[in-house]
Amino acid sequence: MAQSLRNSHVVINCNKSIEIYSDSISKHVKQIIDKNAQKTLKDPLINSLSIGLYVNNVSYTFHYGELTKGKGDTPTNKTIYEIASVTKTFTGTLASKAVLEGKLNLEDDIQRYLPQTYPNLEYKGDPIKIKHLLTHTSGLPGGYEEMNEISSNLSEIEFNNTYLKLENKQTKEKFFKDLSKINLTEKPGNTFN
Repeated sequence: MAQSLRNSHVVINCNKSIEIYSDSISKHVKQIIDKNAQKTLKDPLINSLSIGLYVNNVSYTFHYGELTKGKGDTPTNKTIYEIASVTKTFTGTLASKAVLEGKLNLEDDIQRYLPQTYPNLEYKGDPIKIKHLLTHTSGLPGGYEEMNEISSNLSEIEFNNTYLKLENKQTKEKFFKDLSKINLTEKPGNTFN
């Protein structure tokens, strides 16, 4: 069954899913998205997947799989995913845009963008620069100091729950306070971490 809707076509499949095609997203593009989603779901560690597309000021979302295998609880637009390192892609893209627009320089000392001076954010006169943050060579520690005190015998779920509790306690004030306690042990730009 297909019907026209403001230059779009809504197709209701036998499995009750709704597919939207318009001048912005062709049936061919949707088939590519579907194919890659099905390929991704073959990974035993991935139960569900949601893909968002923004074309010509129109948002499209597509949902695949189950949140819990065998339960039929498919993801929706309200499903929350832990996106972890995916944010690195967005950060890199936004930083590139800022560099191209002259709003950011990769050689800038990061302290230029901080609310106060942090003499500890340099090693023997060599400051952490924007490029060091973007390439993970700043010498800054990853995660929370409190996690060092947590048992390494935790299961992945227990570890993630503990980390989430610490994350929920984080505030801007606490972040800047913790930032002032960091002690760099080598020149920024040397070691990927």
